[in-house]
Amino acid sequence: MRYLATATLALGVFFANWHEALSSSLVPISQQFTVDSDGDSVVDLVDNAPGIANNQADTDADGIGDAIDPTPNLSMPNLGDPGLGVFSSPTILAGGTATFDYLTTLGNPPGGWGRVELDFDLDNSVDAVFFGPLTPSLNTLAIPASFFINASWDLNTPGLYSVGMKAFAPGMSSQNWAYPNVTVSPVPEPSTFVLFSAAAVSLWYMARSRRTRRA
Repeated sequence: MRYLATATLALGVFFANWHEALSSSLVPISQQFTVDSDGDSVVDLVDNAPGIANNQADTDADGIGDAIDPTPNLSMPNLGDPGLGVFSSPTILAGGTATFDYLTTLGNPPGGWGRVELDFDLDNSVDAVFFGPLTPSLNTLAIPASFFINASWDLNTPGLYSVGMKAFAPGMSSQNWAYPNVTVSPVPEPSTFVLFSAAAVSLWYMARSRRTRRA
């Protein structure tokens, strides 16, 4: 048991260090077949070990590459739902970038790398795909305002927006959508900044005057 725990820990450290050298990618659905995160000439969408450069060896033919398969000699093509948990983004100003922290809550996808499919107009169809880490620890998915705009999702316009998300990895797939939110606030008018600055200077001057009189 001690050796198993040590080996598991070492493997986790290996994947963590490997992923530090990889870059996450957010692309429109039309470009989903262009992303090759690990540079092994096999795009993530069909790679049996995305995030780990490998020769696609799959001894048990279960769709999970030997490089990440927890049971390489025992076919287990369905490892279940990873349980995608997503925290709503902090409030942003119009034109800003929404940032969603996410993690897997039900399982640890082999290799710790996969994809999150996004549905911006909440019609149960995929509009974009994020390729990146899928782990039980927190990761971040960032969506710039310019990335996608339609009547249901426009981070340039104040309002409350929701986005559907599902996670996928070799042997694992979300059964249900997660629906995190982001609130977009209007950008303050320049006059607001001027008034705020003037008030701040006035308060500073009053406080300084009080200290001077006491001295």
